[in-house]
Amino acid sequence: MNLRKLILSEDLSLYDSCIQSINFYKNGKENISAEVYIKLIYPQKTYLNIIFDDIINFSFIWNNNYDFYFLDSYKLFKTDDFYYCSFDPVNS
Repeated sequence: MNLRKLILSEDLSLYDSCIQSINFYKNGKENISAEVYIKLIYPQKTYLNIIFDDIINFSFIWNNNYDFYFLDSYKLFKTDDFYYCSFDPVNS
């Protein structure tokens, strides 16, 4: 996955925001991209669009017992060769 530099100003935060949509699409013969559209809680009417390119693995779990998709925590970090992102991490 290629990571484009994401810098949020001090008055913007992913915490307590809400994912509005997640779209997956092919960006070539074998590459998959995901576009995540997020409504930030503050300032009001502010949205963030994050694009993940060249995904090699993804998982998605959700059921209708929960709101879709409140972000109370997340993880984003780089391993040796890859980036890892979770919008609902265990032990965050």
